[in-house]
Amino acid sequence: MTSDITEDLASLRRRIDDIDDAIHDLLMRRSEVVERISAHKAGGTAAIRPAREAQILRRILARHTGPLAKPVVARIWREILAGATAVQGPFSVAAYAPEDQRRLWDICREHYGGHTLITATSDPVHAVRMVIEGTAQVAVVPWPDDRAPLPWWSSLVSENEMMPRIVARLPFVVSATGDDVRAIALAQVPVEPTGEDHSFLVLELRETISRSRLMETLSAGGLTPIACSTHPPTEDTAVSQHLVEVDGFVEANDPRIAAVCEALGDAVQRAVCLGSFAMPITVPATERPMGWVSVVTAPIEQEAT
Repeated sequence: MTSDITEDLASLRRRIDDIDDAIHDLLMRRSEVVERISAHKAGGTAAIRPAREAQILRRILARHTGPLAKPVVARIWREILAGATAVQGPFSVAAYAPEDQRRLWDICREHYGGHTLITATSDPVHAVRMVIEGTAQVAVVPWPDDRAPLPWWSSLVSENEMMPRIVARLPFVVSATGDDVRAIALAQVPVEPTGEDHSFLVLELRETISRSRLMETLSAGGLTPIACSTHPPTEDTAVSQHLVEVDGFVEANDPRIAAVCEALGDAVQRAVCLGSFAMPITVPATERPMGWVSVVTAPIEQEAT
């Protein structure tokens, strides 16, 4: 009886080996296709396509069955996507990750892979500046907070096409019970729709307008507001800035933005779309999402002093 069990286990392990070889063969084939795609891209074209990555993960997790948890599958595919990005050229991330908020580092590492160079910084504006200067391809910054004295998003209010734009929300796989930490990724790449998105707009106002009136004006203009953060006037500027998260994908020249500006009249100085992000995948509370356990998987590259 023991001999039969041993033979059965040996047979099953050989099957595992065969499956591992098949997976490895497919990974090598996938990398070859990625190389061919990279060769077709114009010079200087960014390797990352956050919208495409979100669509891939949605498709994979929608078809997934069996005992292997969906967050584990998502983690595997995030590593595959990160590896594919590395195949296409140099890639690094600047992440806001102060000593007292290491969960942000964990989320960034989970999303961009164990071998991606990630530079930690205690200033989100510095992370954005690294992308502008070309020393990083992605900046990961904290979710907007009204309590921030100088919000990072204020520095993005520009019509300059080279200004980084919001392209992703981290983490992308979340528990149904909600996640206590969220982050935003910015990059100098085209912002593309995924079919299920949210967008961020900034409205600069010369006059004081209540949030309720602003929300009503956005709704009347065809936009569905989700949340709003406000940066009040400072000594350097007489305008207030309102960052509004809205439902759906919004482009820079979206006619709904023009409709809102027309309704606000002289009160509005400028309206800028800061980008969009794919809505996250929600898994049952019984399945632990990526980033659940706080573990630093690689040495942290500290910001330059």
